Amino acid sequence: MFVTAALAGCDFLKPPPATTLPPPDLDNALNVDLVPIPQIPTLPRPFKVAGRYQRYEFFFRQKINEPGFKGKVFVTVPDGPVDQQRPCLFFAPAGAPAFGGKGLETRDYQSMMPFVEAGFIVVAYEMDGDSSRILKERNETRIAKIARDYQRAKCGLVNSRNAMALALKLFRKSTRKRCTRLDIAAAAVRV
Repeated sequence: MFVTAALAGCDFLKPPPATTLPPPDLDNALNVDLVPIPQIPTLPRPFKVAGRYQRYEFFFRQKINEPGFKGKVFVTVPDGPVDQQRPCLFFAPAGAPAFGGKGLETRDYQSMMPFVEAGFIVVAYEMDGDSSRILKERNETRIAKIARDYQRAKCGLVNSRNAMALALKLFRKSTRKRCTRLDIAAAAVRV
C-alpha cells in the first residue's frame, strides 16, 4: 500500500498522450507531376543481344534519395534502322508486391524477348524500393525505407514516367503514337 501511494503521483504511470497522424494527401498520392523528370541521358552506343538486336543501357544521374532514383532503363530495338516506326512496349519487372518496386533480373530479359522478336521496341525499367531485398533484410528500419522509397516514387509511376520520357525523347521517330504498357505477373503498378 505504501508503494502504491508513493507511485501514484509519478508521470511514468500515465499513458502517453495520443498522437494523431495527419490524413493522407490522397489528391497528390499518385501525382507524378510533383516529382521533376531527371535529365535525359544521351543515346549511348548499343550492344548486340542474341546476335541481332540492339540494346541501349541508360542510367539516370540523380541523387539517391530523390523519387525515381532507381534509374536503370534498358531499351531493346529489333532488327532494322533505329528510327524505323515500330510499336513500343514499356516493361515493368515481374513479381513486385503491392508495397515495393523491383529491379530487373535475367528472367525479365528472357520474358521480353518474344516482344522484341515480334518487332516491338521494349523499354524495361526498374522501380524504386526494390522488394527483392526485403527477404534478405532483417532490420525493420531498412524494410520501412524500401517501402518508403516505393511510396515516394508514387508506387512506380515516377519510374514509368521517366522511362517513357526517355523513350519519347531519344526514340521519338520510332515510338510516336504507338506506345503501350505491359504488366506481367504481379508488377505492382497499373496504368
